[in-house]
Amino acid sequence: MKILVDFDDVLSDTFAELENREGSAADPSAQDLREMFPGIDLRIYLESLDFYREIPPVSGAAEGVKGIIARGHEVRYTSARSPDVEGVSREWLNDWGFPDVPLKCLGREGKKELLRTELYDLLIDDQMRYLKIAREQGRRALALDRRWNGRWDGDRIASWEDIERAL
Repeated sequence: MKILVDFDDVLSDTFAELENREGSAADPSAQDLREMFPGIDLRIYLESLDFYREIPPVSGAAEGVKGIIARGHEVRYTSARSPDVEGVSREWLNDWGFPDVPLKCLGREGKKELLRTELYDLLIDDQMRYLKIAREQGRRALALDRRWNGRWDGDRIASWEDIERAL
């Protein structure tokens, strides 16, 4: 099975790091980082390579990806991050012990296009907009539980520890 795994808030705990730095609870009903942190210029973070280096991983993510690969599945990382941060994202994966598999940082529209055109069997993501595209393409979509995807009516896992059951 070919599995696409999202980066932010699936592999890296990006939202929690932003919330930690801003010291505020974000709007849980928002679907976009800018909506989640209204009035905050997120470019100070999203354009900083150091910010990407300092984000901790989601608990169990590296082990979860290793387990998927050990079961014989093909994994690829996909992200709506800007292509400008693909290098630092690759470094982050290496630094945190994630398996060395292909990574594509495509920006939001590029990721949407990839999900519509790439051949894959399963998407693991936290954003409903991408999960919906996968489902519309006849692919399985698995949400990693986050407060902003509570309305997702498809398959979900509470944490990476649940991945084997979900597969």
